[in-house]
Amino acid sequence: MQLNLPIVPITDMVVKNKNLIAATQGRGVYILDDLTVFHQLTEEVMEKDLHLFAPIDAYRLGGFNGRLKPPKRAGQNHHNGVGFYFHLKDEPGQKDTVTLSVLDSTGDTIRTFSSMPNEKRDSLRVEKGSNVFLWDMYYPKAEGFPGMILWAANLNGPRAVPGEYRAVLSNGRDKVEQAFNILADQRSTSSQADLQAQFNFVQKTNQKLSETHKAIKEIRTVREQLKDLEKRIDSLEYPAIDQLIDHMRLSMKSIEEALYQTKNQSGQDPLNYPIRLNNKLAAVKSQASYGSFAPTDQAIAVADSITQQIDEQLTLWYTMKESDLRSLNDLVRKAQIDLIAVPRDEE
Repeated sequence: MQLNLPIVPITDMVVKNKNLIAATQGRGVYILDDLTVFHQLTEEVMEKDLHLFAPIDAYRLGGFNGRLKPPKRAGQNHHNGVGFYFHLKDEPGQKDTVTLSVLDSTGDTIRTFSSMPNEKRDSLRVEKGSNVFLWDMYYPKAEGFPGMILWAANLNGPRAVPGEYRAVLSNGRDKVEQAFNILADQRSTSSQADLQAQFNFVQKTNQKLSETHKAIKEIRTVREQLKDLEKRIDSLEYPAIDQLIDHMRLSMKSIEEALYQTKNQSGQDPLNYPIRLNNKLAAVKSQASYGSFAPTDQAIAVADSITQQIDEQLTLWYTMKESDLRSLNDLVRKAQIDLIAVPRDEE
């Protein structure tokens, strides 16, 4: 590692918590905020096919941590996350999958990042030699669906609370595990119980949002299949099936529109069309996730009220799946309608 320090006497050096601060006789102050690799690097480590360095404890902080565009006129803020340094002896092959999993104190997996991810947000960039990855301390987002638009709300997961965690690095053959701690912001007056309450609230509402959005995706999938079935039958020949399709279509439309504003096509549409239950719950959750505070009694009461209304709509959908959808499938089987058929010509 090369440091472009000015060639002047260093008058003060402080090494604390694996950090280095060097002040010169001029106006220069240099800070190396993580000496993890220097403290743990050995020849034995360099010979290993895979090695994960023990992370330093990370503080649960807030604030901006973006990168300034050149020319830089100010320093770059410290990242808000846990830094994982790891070493690969050889260049990963095209079929070699390297994963980094973050686990809580009970051993449950929080997130897994991969060199061959299913989603871009779970990607892990790896190359031969030294690598570094930053985890922002956030749990996974709530499930959404394509084209969803929310107003003043998001699906972000909760931030990890202070405590003990573990990281596991694997390449499919070897596995390395290291423990690390997330520390509370020492400037904050919030207690561990406050942070846990905030975490529980965000996680609970996100679970309900995921359930809601899964139901919407199910409704849309069934609606498309009903359209396909309708094209392949004669309503005069199968009146019972045709009537049941119409009933289900209207019922699903009512449920979906209660859960989500289906008229939204752009980010400004909520100005014209009122938000529905999923957006209301997501907005309460989003507000409660700011800062490091326990949710207010009012936020909990509002979330409980909205959740109750969502559950009423979900119950209608679950009942429809067990009754109307089953009845429709029974009618189709009795009528011996072909599963695969050429659609009838449109009149």
